[in-house]
Amino acid sequence: MKHAKKFFRHYQFILFVLFGLSSLILFLRAQNQQATILQNSSVGNSQLEEDEDELTTNCGGVERWDEKVLTDPLAYTVIFASHPSSVAHLVVITTPTPGTTMPRYQPVEDSVYTINCNITIKKAETDSDFHLVLSNGTKTLIGEIPCSACSSVAVSPYSNLFQRCRNFINANIASGNVSSVSIPAVVVTGVAFVDPPHGQTGAAPNNLELHPILDIHFASSAVAPVAIFNIPNTICAGQSFTLTDNSFNNPTSRNWTLTGGTPSSSTAQSPTITYNTPGTYTITLTSTNANGTSPSFSRVITVGSVPAVPTVNQNSNALTSSTATTYQWFLNGAAISGATSQTYTATANGNYYVVITNASGCTSQSATVAVTTTGVNESAEKIKFNIYPNPAKDHVNIETEDNSRYIIYITNPLGQQVLRKTLLKKLEIDLSGFSKGVYAIEVRNENEIKYHTQKIILE
Repeated sequence: MKHAKKFFRHYQFILFVLFGLSSLILFLRAQNQQATILQNSSVGNSQLEEDEDELTTNCGGVERWDEKVLTDPLAYTVIFASHPSSVAHLVVITTPTPGTTMPRYQPVEDSVYTINCNITIKKAETDSDFHLVLSNGTKTLIGEIPCSACSSVAVSPYSNLFQRCRNFINANIASGNVSSVSIPAVVVTGVAFVDPPHGQTGAAPNNLELHPILDIHFASSAVAPVAIFNIPNTICAGQSFTLTDNSFNNPTSRNWTLTGGTPSSSTAQSPTITYNTPGTYTITLTSTNANGTSPSFSRVITVGSVPAVPTVNQNSNALTSSTATTYQWFLNGAAISGATSQTYTATANGNYYVVITNASGCTSQSATVAVTTTGVNESAEKIKFNIYPNPAKDHVNIETEDNSRYIIYITNPLGQQVLRKTLLKKLEIDLSGFSKGVYAIEVRNENEIKYHTQKIILE
């Protein structure tokens, strides 16, 4: 009986030890599996990265941030028709010396490129961007994907595309920083961006990045299109404009929904549309190829009202437009440099009109007004007098090839004579003490016979 009890105690001890060893083996195996997942940079649960986004204390960047998320004033100039390229090509493109506040640089930053590459490093930046090092095996450049959870990113018309790209990264690369990514080759499409150097991992020698990335997928995959298009900066009621389907991944057909416009729908790649009534409208595009149909992509547009045709009041050679936001005067069909005020004083005979712009950026053109009273270069004889500059700022020069003595009279806008000078071939007259306006210059000989008159503008 004593031996049986002793045997039973030994048996219990052996069972306890075996249970402990089994638990330890299972724990170590789980740890090894987790390490393998991290080493291969592959996770199936995108919630890991989404949770990381929500926990990030800094959301959105500062330097050239609007350019990075396509909300800058020149974003409308980006041409989304992608150029097939390579890492080797992009890292040698000529780029400007980047500044932290420079506007979108053209022609580089208005271009979109598609490259076949490998992702070698992934970093979760403090501004919540995904920072990817894109490599061809010898050269690298940076690609970045903004976080759509950031308020400054969510307002971008392209935020849904950013999120789709982040979903791909979440599904195939582990959360956090991964220093050695090991996934198959990918195809990346993004907007060219020149980033001021600040020690970025994987930066190209010319500071060029793909930022933001708009599409990413495995190179071995046959994928449906990604619908995308841009819109003009200004759209005015009754004025036609053209859209272009720039969808990625080789679409073969598309469908536009143009509610409120004429036409209201289209299957053309580049339809021409007119909105006759000012207001806010939504344009939606889907595109299709043999592999499927894209998610819909939409842009909201604002159609501005066209200003009324301006009227021009003519008082001799002084032309005054009806009130507008901005003005541009034209002479014989050519814009007059600097003539951007409501009133313009003509200095030459010809046909004048004004183009006005309202707060919506929409324009209207006046009727033509003929000016024939400026008295420009009215010479009594064939003696040439050169009076310049005109308009003048603080002085005016008068020259002639004739050796005779002449008297110069200058009259102010009120018709008062304000200056009398003698001319011998060349004369410089100081006008710095005179008020702005239109002045008349008369050239007379010593017998007071008028030889020449000309009006000048003092600015």
